[in-house]
Amino acid sequence: MLSALVCLIASTLPQDPSAQRPALREPEKLLTRVAVIGASVADGKGLETEVGARTAFAELVHASLRSAHENPIDLAAPRAWIQFDSNLRQWTAGAVARKATLVIAPDVLWWAAIAPAAEREGRISRSLSALERIDVPLLLGDLPDMAHLATALKTDFSLSVGQLPTPEELLALRQRLEGWSKPRGNVVLVPLARWHAAALAGQRIELRGNAFAAEESRRLVQPDRFHPSLDGSLLFLVSAWDELAKAWPGAPLDSIDWSIASTRQRLMEQKSADRAEESARRRRLEDSGRTPPAPAPEPLPPEKQPHRRARGGGEGGGDGGGGEKGGRGGG
Repeated sequence: MLSALVCLIASTLPQDPSAQRPALREPEKLLTRVAVIGASVADGKGLETEVGARTAFAELVHASLRSAHENPIDLAAPRAWIQFDSNLRQWTAGAVARKATLVIAPDVLWWAAIAPAAEREGRISRSLSALERIDVPLLLGDLPDMAHLATALKTDFSLSVGQLPTPEELLALRQRLEGWSKPRGNVVLVPLARWHAAALAGQRIELRGNAFAAEESRRLVQPDRFHPSLDGSLLFLVSAWDELAKAWPGAPLDSIDWSIASTRQRLMEQKSADRAEESARRRRLEDSGRTPPAPAPEPLPPEKQPHRRARGGGEGGGDGGGGEKGGRGGG
């Protein structure tokens, strides 16, 4: 009975995140070649309205590192839901081929979860299988609440209720993700869902010396209530660095700037030339009597596209690839 009590107490104690993790192979190189993979969050959807020029998440990583490093590898594919499996293969293969020393994946699993219920299990399984190809530290964003997406993304395309996981299904997906990640010593889950929920609820948020009062936290998400704003993206990045530090306490992370304010300032300085170029482009268009083109409308996801018969007979379709970027655009 005493041994059973000891086991029960031990099972309820907080677990050391670094327990059972293999040592970093080359810790001094951990931050030298970071790759960012994922969809619209990785692509920096909406950040251009705050920065003044298109800004990818990889550029936030660059701004947060004060030591010598290569430019982070930007493998984002904003329209990942169009050719999800193709982009999934390109993300993982690209990170492996480019010999990334660390991979950050803010939203790789989102479009696996946002799918018709009959397809969701297969997408999740293929996603996790593909991520297993990455053997360097992988900072993987978890699954936020998606219940409001049917209205949040209505300007891009309509989502049926059946494509969004119910609260029970979302809980099951999170539990599966947790169970999958635990035996994999290189995978670190980043609690994007926690910060997303706190921001939507208007709760005070504090992390590593960064604080957002209750009345300020809602600005960490964009008006669509789903994608993070600039500070929200930087909060996710600080959270990713924080989870990395807890997973490998001895990792050389002295070069990380934990301050969202100073990282934002450094980013704005780094993007000054891009802002000037964008402003000049808009002035040229205005002087010529034209207006800057509006963003191209989002194509419908495959399950909502009308079926077209190929010239050679049979249904058109396929999971054709794309470039490294998977096409630029919203989503």
